[in-house]
Formats: sequence, structure tokens, C-alpha cells
Amino acid sequence: LFLVCIQSSEKDPDIEKRLKNIRDYASLAIYNNVSRGLFGEHKITFSFMLTTAIMRNAGDIGDAEWALLLVGAGIVDESSLPVCPAGLEMSQWVLLCTIGQRVEALANITTIVADDVSAWTDLCDAESPWGVPLPPTLEGVTAFQHLLLLKVFRPEKVVECASEFIADEMGKA
Repeated sequence: LFLVCIQSSEKDPDIEKRLKNIRDYASLAIYNNVSRGLFGEHKITFSFMLTTAIMRNAGDIGDAEWALLLVGAGIVDESSLPVCPAGLEMSQWVLLCTIGQRVEALANITTIVADDVSAWTDLCDAESPWGVPLPPTLEGVTAFQHLLLLKVFRPEKVVECASEFIADEMGKA
């Protein structure tokens, strides 16, 4: 498989571009070969794991972000947190506060949400929340951080949104 990837990937005289072409081709070849042997319900899990592994290796997903998506906030002393705003459940607020503490790009997320809980109504009510834009103050968040925020506001939609995340990051298969 590795030899086929080297021979079949797009050639380029620039060594960095050539290596990127080989990595991209190898990722697709591995995905296609492994996916053939998986049942439909397992393909999304494999696709998500492959996508996030590539992104984690590239430094696009931090360890704290990854841990928060997989296991959530963990055990948190709720008495040390700011007061939970009306309209949010305490479990949402705990996760949001933990995200704000551990993810530098979202350090001010608790202030943003507490200042205007109603700005999150569209996201909370949407049938397909991945397509709902985040408030303008969060324009710079990554797709993975967007998925992390969806875990706060729409945990039941994370798996569905993971499919959209994969399509956005890796392309539709």
C-alpha cells in the first residue's frame, strides 16, 4: 500500500508539497481500504478517528480539546464556578466553564454565553445545528471547537454533527 501511495500520488518537485501529496493519498487509500470491511454504523467512528488523528498530529486539535470532547468536564467543584445563567442547565454550565478554563481560544466563552444566552437559541432549537453559525464573537473558532460547543448545547446531536465535521475537514466520500 505504501509503495502504491508513493507511485500514484501527485508528483511535485517541492519536497514539502510532495510529502503532503503522499500523506493525503495514503490517508485516502487507508480510509478506502479499511472502510470496505466495515459495517455502515462503524464507518462514522472510523472516519472520525482518522480525521481527528490527522488533525491532532498536525496540532489542529489540542489535548485538552480532545479530552473534553471524549470525557467531558470530569469532576468539578460547582461552588467555585460563576453563577449559572438562567436558561442553562448546571451540567451545561460546568462543561462550558471547563472549556473556558482549558481551551485558550475559548477562554471568554462563559462571558459570551452569560451576556446573551438568547443568542444560542437558534443553535439549541435547530434540527441540524452544524449549519447554524455561531455568534459573531466566536468567528475564529475551529471546526473541532465548534463541535465541542455543540456538545455543550446539543449533546444528542454530536454524532450527527461529527459526520458534517468529517465532510468539512476531509471532504465527502
